[in-house]
Amino acid sequence: NNTLYFYNWTEYVPPGLLEQFTKETGIKVIYSTYESNETMYAKLKTYKDGAYDLVVPSTYYVDKMRKEGMIQKIDKSKLTNFSNLDPDMLNKPFDPNNDYSIPYIWGATAIGVNGDAVDPKSVTSWAD
Repeated sequence: NNTLYFYNWTEYVPPGLLEQFTKETGIKVIYSTYESNETMYAKLKTYKDGAYDLVVPSTYYVDKMRKEGMIQKIDKSKLTNFSNLDPDMLNKPFDPNNDYSIPYIWGATAIGVNGDAVDPKSVTSWAD
C-alpha cells in the first residue's frame, strides 16, 4: 500500500514537508490533525482498528493507549536511524523499551506572567 494515514497535532508539520516526503518515497500521506489528546483519543475509540497508520499522542497517552490495546508494537528493525536517537529520550517509564513509541518532538512549556499584575521576578516555579 502506498498510502500513509497520519494523525498528528495541529501545526506540527511544516508546509511542504509531506509533499516532499511523497516525492522522495512515492508514499501518499493522508494527513489529519487534532487539537488535544482527548480529541485524538475519542476519535480513535470510535474508528475501526487501523484507521490510521501513524498517530502522535503525548507520552501519558502512549501508556494509556498501550494498556488498552489501541496501538501496536513497532518493528524497530525497519527503523534504520533508530540507533541515532538521543539515548536520553529513550526507554521512558510510559514505554520502557520503546516498543510502542519513538521520540518525535521534544519541547518545553513556558510560564507567561502579566507584569502589571505580578512581579515577574517573584515567579520562579509552577507553584508560584
